[in-house]
Amino acid sequence: MIRRKLNKKKGFKGFKVIIDTFVLKELEKYKILSIDQLFDEQDKKEIEKVYNFYENIK
Repeated sequence: MIRRKLNKKKGFKGFKVIIDTFVLKELEKYKILSIDQLFDEQDKKEIEKVYNFYENIK
């Protein structure tokens, strides 16, 4: 689980990201998996739609 909180030292300029050690262990597992194992077909379509949307903005 990734939690975000305001970085109070910098005011509202940025967020401090807190990553639990459990997440880091999970990330090691994800490095081994292929894209097909990580995302189902619907996820891939959503990611592609968002990617294309932001590409058109540039």
